[in-house]
Amino acid sequence: VTPNTVLNDIHSISQGVWKLRTDFNAYNGGPLSSTSIPSDFAALHQAHEWGRGHCGGRHHNFTASDSWQIGQYLHSTLGNDLPALFQEIQDKYGQLQTSGEADNVLGQLRWLQYDFGNYVNTLGGKLTND
Repeated sequence: VTPNTVLNDIHSISQGVWKLRTDFNAYNGGPLSSTSIPSDFAALHQAHEWGRGHCGGRHHNFTASDSWQIGQYLHSTLGNDLPALFQEIQDKYGQLQTSGEADNVLGQLRWLQYDFGNYVNTLGGKLTND
């Protein structure tokens, strides 16, 4: 598995997290700021930065062990945070909807979840095929 292929997968996740964080900044002081979502975003951001840094620092092909380590780290951080984020936003849906935040944030989380699932699947496929 080449570093570039893994980096490209992480980049799509990275963009999703960054978009969410940028939009979240506009919601500070609103209903979202009274939830655990700010710290969840920080955890998501750290997860993708670690994965990207770990990949970007390699100048050789990844071994199965390298790739597994990256996958495990991202799965245990991003994978565990996403369902909790969905639940928390859904619990506050009525409150968020009045401020126009809910649909926007939920839509972006769905894209991020899709990117993350796609990353895990493609990484698994690359490990099997390479």
